[in-house]
Amino acid sequence: MLKVTGTTLRQWLRRHVLRASDDDQVSGAWLAVLSLAIVIVVVVASGAAVALTGVRRQPAGHTAHDLTMSPLARAQAEAKMNVEYAAAWMAAQVTTQVVVGCDPATCAQLEAAGFTAHVPLTGQATLERAATDEALGIPGTITLVVATPAVRARYGAQVAAVAPMVLASFGTGQLAVQVREFTSGGSAAYQRLARQALAVRRKAGLRLARNGHVHVHGPARRALTAGFVDQRLAVLLGRIAARYPVNVVRFGDSGPLAGWSVPLRMAEIGGLVVRQGGKNVSDLTAILRLLRAQPQPYLEVLTVNHLIGGSVMLSIELRAPTPL
Repeated sequence: MLKVTGTTLRQWLRRHVLRASDDDQVSGAWLAVLSLAIVIVVVVASGAAVALTGVRRQPAGHTAHDLTMSPLARAQAEAKMNVEYAAAWMAAQVTTQVVVGCDPATCAQLEAAGFTAHVPLTGQATLERAATDEALGIPGTITLVVATPAVRARYGAQVAAVAPMVLASFGTGQLAVQVREFTSGGSAAYQRLARQALAVRRKAGLRLARNGHVHVHGPARRALTAGFVDQRLAVLLGRIAARYPVNVVRFGDSGPLAGWSVPLRMAEIGGLVVRQGGKNVSDLTAILRLLRAQPQPYLEVLTVNHLIGGSVMLSIELRAPTPL
């Protein structure tokens, strides 16, 4: 079969590309080069077709975009998916030292994701009353609210009024699920506190950037000196720099679609392994011991990544929310 295909290709090239008759002499090298070029074009085109097909194919489980579903069913599936994303994010990112208010269905999702510090928002009380009412029988008051479509339908404009800070948002439009933080005094107090917090973070960032043991450049330096980095993170990096050199690679993780005042809570540092006297010397163990000994509110998730060549990157991620 391959022999027949090759013969057919050579005959086609002679007649339609080289314009030679069957009796003319044509270099075998020319035919080989042209044959190879056509094969490459065919392979590339086939790959492009496969790639385009892959783009159009929906990932398994994304039923919210299944065109066979009715508009109502798609909306319900998308809303449920947004709640699941929010619950997973909170279980990974939010400290259990705070209490979260949620509708009963979302509270069940949070429970399934492993986040237990929640209380259902039920009854006809205002959202502000629900956040501060000691009759709920919970330690402290509600700090965050998961603003699902159900919560917004029940409480309306109160949601944005008493919980103006958006820590994270999943989905868009009416189906969006937002994780919001309560602020005593509402939107006006929040704007004032957010500006004050930004000024404090900017001052802390400038002080850290001037530290001779801290090396931070490019976008990371601009974020630090502009006040976009969590002040707790700046304090932690300063404590590390008091004993060891700190090489900041980047800052990140303020939450998906977070509000303007939500700072970056993650720092990635490198340069933890250096070559001295013909062997590798690492500060990683000592730095991890220092970080794990930190008290509240410096609850962090530490991730160590070993890279090719023996280098190590340490990710320090603080829990939300950030104190204003």
